[in-house]
Amino acid sequence: MAARKSLGYKKNKVKPWISRESWELIKQRKAIKLRLDGTNSERLKEKRGAEYKAKDREVKRHVPRDKRNWTDGIAKEAEEAANSQHMRTLNNLTKTERCTQSTTEKAIS
Repeated sequence: MAARKSLGYKKNKVKPWISRESWELIKQRKAIKLRLDGTNSERLKEKRGAEYKAKDREVKRHVPRDKRNWTDGIAKEAEEAANSQHMRTLNNLTKTERCTQSTTEKAIS
């Protein structure tokens, strides 16, 4: 209890590329998962499991599409900034893009 008061709760990182529609799909998927976990009947588990699987596929299709659209938008803005000689804007946009890329490098042990 004392740690919770002094440290607070764990905060999730905000991902700016995820659209509102995708967040709604994620919330729906979470609700389906909670109903699935609370089910005791095997027949209902199968039905809700199939429903969860379909919603999970839908979420996994939407989120990468959102990220692609977001990065394309940043690239267009950076191209316009480069064409109009706005170097500060261009630098800020490339920083934004670089910070969102995941690193695939791993330490060799």
